Amino acid sequence: MGRSIGIDLGTTYSCMAYVNDDGVVEVIKNKTGEKTTPSIAFIGEDEVVIGKTAKQKGAMKPERFVERIKTEMGTNYRVSIGGHDYSPAEISSFILSKLVMDASEKLGEEVTDVVVTVPAYFGMSERGATEDAIKIAGLNKIQLINEPTAAACDYALNNKANNVDRTILVYDLGGGTFDVTLMRLEYEDGEIKRIVPLTSDGNHQLGGKNWDDKIVDYLIKKFLEEHGDEVSEDDLRCNDETRFNLSIDSEQIKQDLTETDSVEYVVRHESYKTYVELTRSEFEEMTSELLDKTIV
Repeated sequence: MGRSIGIDLGTTYSCMAYVNDDGVVEVIKNKTGEKTTPSIAFIGEDEVVIGKTAKQKGAMKPERFVERIKTEMGTNYRVSIGGHDYSPAEISSFILSKLVMDASEKLGEEVTDVVVTVPAYFGMSERGATEDAIKIAGLNKIQLINEPTAAACDYALNNKANNVDRTILVYDLGGGTFDVTLMRLEYEDGEIKRIVPLTSDGNHQLGGKNWDDKIVDYLIKKFLEEHGDEVSEDDLRCNDETRFNLSIDSEQIKQDLTETDSVEYVVRHESYKTYVELTRSEFEEMTSELLDKTIV
């Protein structure tokens, strides 16, 4: 048996971790030294590229770019690229293979066994597709564990003060879905004895991508204010290159706004361009209704 690791196979980003020789959980950085890897794939004619590099290649050939495949797990959805149809499990297996390859290189030994987290709402079909992805990647499944349960385990192990039984709320706003789970933690002799899920709910169509989409809408609005007589909204949204660039760049703008009060961006479409500034306060105002959906 080789090394085993845990994988959060996310909608937009994935992460890996393992227990080191001191019994401490450590996040495994990918080949480029980052703690998370974008859950995206570029399927070329003779190669499959995963992560940040896939974004760069996708900008040139967006028809070969695949993202947010997790939302299709357990369905009959297929991605047709280069005359071949790929199932969500196959695309996910490409992502898993990349993660495990990076982990093996970082740890200096082959990774063969994985624990993979899945949303609490995943039913038998979605879990079966996840297991298929693990098999296709040539890995051994140790266990599938619900994401809120994994979060509760981490909380329980790192918050043992007074060893008092408690009820916690796990609020998980991911890239593509939102889940909230109420859980009961029970301790005995200084150790966690039982984690009991009490109830779970959420919105499977709400996630960070919706915040990105708000930025895209704002950028298109500003562009049309200047060039609306020459270019229509359909021209922007139906152009593969323009749509791809706006989608990818909107996420970066969102991230930049966590560090700065405003971001400047150039919207380009064919020979037209518009300079746009978006402030953090404007972003918070335009997305307030999304945040409200997570607490209503």
